Amino acid sequence: MIIDKSKLFFKNFNSTNIRKFGVKFLFFKFIITYFDFYRVRGNFLNLKMTFDYLKETNKSIIRLGDGEISLLFGKSIIWQKYDYFLEQDLIKLIKNYDKNSPYLLCLPTDFIQATNKKLKKTNRLDIWLPFKIMYMSIFPKNNIYGNGLLFRLMDYFSINLKFAYEDKNIIFVANEEVIEFADLKTSKKFIKIIPKTQRNSYFEKDEIMNQIYNNMIQFEKTDVVILLSCGPLAKVLAYEISNLGYRALDLGFMFEMPYIGRKKKEIFTEKYIDFLKE
Repeated sequence: MIIDKSKLFFKNFNSTNIRKFGVKFLFFKFIITYFDFYRVRGNFLNLKMTFDYLKETNKSIIRLGDGEISLLFGKSIIWQKYDYFLEQDLIKLIKNYDKNSPYLLCLPTDFIQATNKKLKKTNRLDIWLPFKIMYMSIFPKNNIYGNGLLFRLMDYFSINLKFAYEDKNIIFVANEEVIEFADLKTSKKFIKIIPKTQRNSYFEKDEIMNQIYNNMIQFEKTDVVILLSCGPLAKVLAYEISNLGYRALDLGFMFEMPYIGRKKKEIFTEKYIDFLKE
């Protein structure tokens, strides 16, 4: 497949993005776009190492994907209209991330580490090239990053993360269908908070955060976990919750099976594993 590199280079190329992210953005945009064998390096954990790290540290989880990167480039996505304050919240949680942060920042590391040649071969270059450029431009490089696909793969959550919510009080922020489908079992209190709309829930941030806060303060910090499945808002909530000393898990895709179907999720898992093998 032939790809016009000039079109890729000039995609998202404007004075606003250069002003926001600096000359470094322009430099890495050129290098990563035109040099097919350039490989992004970082202290990236694989799936098993990510789960082990979460068991050892009790940190919150914030996952960033191609949707959040589109928002940083000033674009709306299916679940959330672009908003300047959302963009600033995302930049803040990225730039403030270090080894002492109360959360583990998880990225689609297998894709952003892949060469352009490999991404082109699997028709993923247009999706992940912007993430590679943004990672090199603004993400702190000396920190540990988890694998952001830990909840997207078949049964990984139910098998590997039960320790995080079993026998704890649960506060779950998601729409009604997702909460009912999740059917999480706990011997303690289960509180659900449902955004008024499935899309653009960031605009309800203050109201939802107040509900979370008023509920979670009734529990000991080690005896409650806040589960989030509410689009880009989940990233911002997890950041604020973790800085208050509580644990939040940004689940994202994990509970979309009512919409995408189990078979489609199985196909995604198989394609991901095939990608790793290539």
